[in-house]
Amino acid sequence: MKRLYTMLLGALLPLAGWAAKDLPYASNLYQDTEWTTDNANNDAETWVDWKDTGTSSYVNSKNQHEGKRYKWVSANAADDWMISPALNLVAGKEYKVKVYMQSGNFEEALRVVIGTSANVADLKSDGIEIVSEKGKSIQKYLVGTYTPTTSGEYYIGLQACSDRDKYYLYMNDFSICENVFTPGAPTGLTVTPGANLALTAKLTWAAPTTDIDGAALPDGATYDKVTIARDGVQVAELAGTATEWEDDASKGLASGKHIYAVTYTISVPGTSGAKSAPATVQSPYIGPVAALSLPYRDFKQMADQDEIDTFWHFDKGTASNPDNHPKGSFYSGALNSITYDPSYSYKMDDWFISPAFKFEKAGVYRVQVKYMTYAAGRDCDLYLGTGILKEGFTDKIGEIRPTSTTSLTTDIIFKITEPCEKSIAMHWFSSSTSSSTFYLYNFEVEEWHLSPAAITDLTATITDGDKVTLAWTNPATDNTGATLTDPLTKIEIYRNDTLIKTLTDGLTPGAAATYLDVPGADGAFTYKLIPYIAETPSDGTPMSVNSGWVGDETQPLPYITSFRADSDITQSMWKAADADPDETPGWVIPMTGSSAFPTLTLPAGTSSYDDYLVSPLLNFDKAGYYLVRIDAQGVKNYELEVGTVTDKTSTETIKNTFTVIGKRIVLAGLSYSSTYDIYVYISEPGKKAIAIHTPAKTTSGNTNYLLSSDKAPKITNFKVQYQAVYPKTPAGLTATADASAALKVTLSWTNPTESNLTGVAPVISKAVISRKLASEADSKYAEIKTVTEGLTAGEAASYVDDAVPAAGIYTYKVVLEGPDGVQGVTSTATVETGWVGPAKTLDLDTDRDGWNKDDWTIFNGNYDTMGTGDPRTWELNSSSAYITSTVSGTDDWLFSSYYNFEAGKNYYFHIASYTANPGTKLQIKHGAAQKWSACGHKICDLTLNGEISKDKWQHDMFIVKAVAPGAEAQADGEPETIDGMPVYTVPAGAGVFAFHLEYSIGSQYTGGSATLKRIQATEYVQAETVTVSAPDDKAEVLLGSTLQLTATVAPDNAFDKTVTWSTSDAETATVDEQGVVTGVKVGTVTITATCGAVSGTIEIAVKPIVAETVTLDITEKEVLVGAEFKLTATVAPENVTDPTMTWSTSDATVATVDAEGNVKAIAVGTATITAACGEAKATCAVTVKPVLAETVTLDATEKEVLLGEEFKLTATVAPDNVTDPTVTWSTSDATVATVDDEGNVKTLAVGTATITAACGDAKATCAVTVKPVPAETITLSQETIEAVEGQKVQLTATVGPDNTTDKTVTWASSDETIATVDETGMVTIVKPGECDITATCGAAKATCHVKAVSGIMGIIADSLDSIEIYTLGGIRIADTTDLVPGFYIVRYVRDGVTVTEKKRF
Repeated sequence: MKRLYTMLLGALLPLAGWAAKDLPYASNLYQDTEWTTDNANNDAETWVDWKDTGTSSYVNSKNQHEGKRYKWVSANAADDWMISPALNLVAGKEYKVKVYMQSGNFEEALRVVIGTSANVADLKSDGIEIVSEKGKSIQKYLVGTYTPTTSGEYYIGLQACSDRDKYYLYMNDFSICENVFTPGAPTGLTVTPGANLALTAKLTWAAPTTDIDGAALPDGATYDKVTIARDGVQVAELAGTATEWEDDASKGLASGKHIYAVTYTISVPGTSGAKSAPATVQSPYIGPVAALSLPYRDFKQMADQDEIDTFWHFDKGTASNPDNHPKGSFYSGALNSITYDPSYSYKMDDWFISPAFKFEKAGVYRVQVKYMTYAAGRDCDLYLGTGILKEGFTDKIGEIRPTSTTSLTTDIIFKITEPCEKSIAMHWFSSSTSSSTFYLYNFEVEEWHLSPAAITDLTATITDGDKVTLAWTNPATDNTGATLTDPLTKIEIYRNDTLIKTLTDGLTPGAAATYLDVPGADGAFTYKLIPYIAETPSDGTPMSVNSGWVGDETQPLPYITSFRADSDITQSMWKAADADPDETPGWVIPMTGSSAFPTLTLPAGTSSYDDYLVSPLLNFDKAGYYLVRIDAQGVKNYELEVGTVTDKTSTETIKNTFTVIGKRIVLAGLSYSSTYDIYVYISEPGKKAIAIHTPAKTTSGNTNYLLSSDKAPKITNFKVQYQAVYPKTPAGLTATADASAALKVTLSWTNPTESNLTGVAPVISKAVISRKLASEADSKYAEIKTVTEGLTAGEAASYVDDAVPAAGIYTYKVVLEGPDGVQGVTSTATVETGWVGPAKTLDLDTDRDGWNKDDWTIFNGNYDTMGTGDPRTWELNSSSAYITSTVSGTDDWLFSSYYNFEAGKNYYFHIASYTANPGTKLQIKHGAAQKWSACGHKICDLTLNGEISKDKWQHDMFIVKAVAPGAEAQADGEPETIDGMPVYTVPAGAGVFAFHLEYSIGSQYTGGSATLKRIQATEYVQAETVTVSAPDDKAEVLLGSTLQLTATVAPDNAFDKTVTWSTSDAETATVDEQGVVTGVKVGTVTITATCGAVSGTIEIAVKPIVAETVTLDITEKEVLVGAEFKLTATVAPENVTDPTMTWSTSDATVATVDAEGNVKAIAVGTATITAACGEAKATCAVTVKPVLAETVTLDATEKEVLLGEEFKLTATVAPDNVTDPTVTWSTSDATVATVDDEGNVKTLAVGTATITAACGDAKATCAVTVKPVPAETITLSQETIEAVEGQKVQLTATVGPDNTTDKTVTWASSDETIATVDETGMVTIVKPGECDITATCGAAKATCHVKAVSGIMGIIADSLDSIEIYTLGGIRIADTTDLVPGFYIVRYVRDGVTVTEKKRF
């Protein structure tokens, strides 16, 4: 509650806490004090009351133009809550919650949450969201339902949760009711307090015509009753037809403000007794206001128009506008006042009446009024009285008569004769009808004291040249205007605010008094007198008077006057001298007023002058140049001379000692003064006055005259001061940082050839050099050197500062001084260096180091702002730099710290970025300073395209190479690359890199957004070598085991030492990404470690796990020949790489062993069986004994065969396991048949023979009979012969089978006239024709059919005429006798078909 209310209105205490609301409940949220606001994120904005009095589109379906509004914040998202009063909800009932939401072209978000606590933290953690909405251009009701599980008090939270940097979010028309038919609230509820502070109030309203959702009530609706509550307590129940009600004290009404609620009970078909949403309103103040205690200083504490209407009252007089009752309007802005605008058509006659004050005792009181009016003639009388109408005020206590249109304060002192409660009325009136706004800034009332009236007629007169006589009248009244009844006790006299005398005699009220003061020094003095009653001085500021000049008038320099006679004590020392006595008095010097400008008197007709306006004597205390500055105005082209005067005793001495200085002043004829500067050189110190002379002639020789109608010349300002001569600015000042990064700067400049005075050459006595950090204020300049040599005008000068305290950017200031040591602004030059000294080593990683605001500098190049007035540019938080700029011409810069880009070195840049506006262009630039103008070198452009990687960030990597300054221009075309990354160049040395935001889509520039998540920039040293080593230099690994290899990348400062591992044969050994080798199979493999473009290798041998011991299950064995048994070998250890056992025998003729350990006894004797696994072995001694044959059986006992036939006899020895089953074969007649050791029988001649097989003593025989072999077949070498006459063909006959005993062949021709055959089978062609040649051997025969034809060179054709022979070149050969050996083309007809072929003859 406001402070005044808490002081006065005990009746308002019930408003301090609100009872829980029964449902239905509704509020439009505007100025609803039952709702609380919680700025949960504690930023600069939250929900505020909003009301639009025009035609804003922000209205709901009920055409409401008021509610709550949230304004965006650029730095963070919204988290701002409106919390409802407690609401009574019943378990199991479904309730409907509704609120109207409106947003513009920016996406806004609103949540509706319900919980059992009004604490925002509880609503966030335990509350239940009923409904929410997020979007652009929303104009709708948010509607949701909720069913509580327990009955009790609940709270609704309305949360603004829009993202950062959006716009306005509006809401109003909140309601909650049971989700059944609910009538809407009554409309138009107003409360009118009783007239003249009567303790009554009249309520009026209109019955609801819709339900709570705005739908028309159904036909048949009846209004059952109306219920009225005051401050949450029901005070009346009326018939359903009532639309007004009057409240008064008899109904419990007390003075104060109250909350009224009107609720209807309505029945509709199907539903009876439905309770409407309430209409609520806060009343104005009702009833009388208790008198206020003094002192009263609460006027400026009033917060709004409502408080004014509560405590202050307005009435109009007979002259005021009858249709425009005077009404104060409260201004809460810079004026913080009550204002009143009277009508143009009526005089001001209006009363402003205060609340009643408690004057608890008789005595003196003061009213202090602070006010302002914009027009003269607005006066005010103050009255004491009672009531709130002008008729109650007749006791006048003072008056206000504004003396200017500025803010004024008036004190009214008055007496109260007995304790009382009275108000004070201000009656403002005017004599004219013009309108002028009146402002009342403050109004205070307090108990005061009785004091004498101030002295108002003090004068000061110079006596005898060095004394001052003061004269006055003692006050006869007190500060209330009444005749003094208490005596004056003293009068204090002050000279220049110093008490010089206290008078205690001659204090009769109303008597004249004097005092003679002897100052004892030259000068002008200000006097004031303060009278006292007892120890109480007179009120207000005492009157003060100036004495004029006392003693010697000579003034020190500089001398300045604006001719204010009321404050300039030298005004009286100015002198006007008329050197041509005439009727025109010449210069006139007013001696009173704030603008007492010396002015030439205009003539009655036409006149020229010879008059002087002479200043006080001035002390020119040294030789040199002096400035005489005169501000003057007057008729155009009128001329004035300026000169010095050494004797101003008389007009004659003035004229005789007047010496002209400088050029004449030619007036410009303007309505305001122009300034004229004249420089004079004073060669000898002394006292001189400056005189302004009106010459009779102009410089061109014409009469220098004035007309009576001319603008009179006047002097408005005058100044004389010593003028130091100092050099102008040093030219071409440069500051060059040392190229080797030493803390040294060389300053160079050219000394000026001009001084501040035109035509006066400079004398440069010294150059003062100062230095500060460029980032510091000018107050931080520190002088570092005074140079006194090499300062000749026009020559070059320099200074080397080799004591720069620390690396950085500095600003140097060079100030040239003349002999007077005075520094002129034009003698100063400044210059800013580039980076001086060693800059930071470029090793930046914001992921590692964070975004430190001290490391970055932001510049808003287009100076755009957000709605809050804050710059719309780059911002930094702990994890990123970001910007959102939606205006065209985006020009925003983010500069890095200063880093040293060392010549010849490469630097790796990694930029992780994101944009919500694909197409945003981000320029990366380089420069010597953190200024856009210094960053003209573009490194590269990045075009941001939004989410393009799994982590949503766009990643750009590139290399920056530092090159010699001047060689940094980027080459055309695609840049070179290093390790697949593009390479850009920058000049070597200290500098910054910068991110410059632009945004373009086509030719449209509309702003953009960018977030920089990570900036990594560091020296990029490429790997030169990779060395791979194994522990203890043992490059081997056991099969199935692992070996950790180490890859050493050189140099040590290589940027990326990451290596990738690979194997030449993964089937022999594998290697993982950590360099761990695993043996897969025995062998040798090459392992390679690669870093960038270089790699290193090592040969690794994969070795097996060898056996240590072999054990056999049998170590000795005795067996018969042919016996078999198995040996089992066990190898240790169990994980031997190759457990393969190798078996061997010492004598394979005795015993053999296979790969599985199976032993076979072969022959009698001993043998050692060995099982070996690697170097490990075990043996078994085997002894073999023989098995003797018992019988021999042949597979045939007799055989009849053809001569030459061979066959095999098989002997079977029994038993099967005979040790030596060797069979000995023999024949009885080797001429007929033979047999070898294997039983193979060969027949040699016809006859008989016996074959014998013997094994030891056992034998068997076979009788063999041999017969001759007959011929069975004859095969000829050709079955047909085609030949020409005279041709011979050899036939051969093959007799079968091959072993035919007699192969003799006989030959015969079936027609020897055609072909003959001899005994060898040679066939001779006799003539053309056909016959058969027959070969005979025994019973076997074979024939060959012969076809004899005519032919050329062996060509068989149907006729010789068809044979044509050609060379390969296509020439036909007619005579075959001309043929020579070689290839020819032959064409002939055979069997009716033309044949073409290539033949060799």
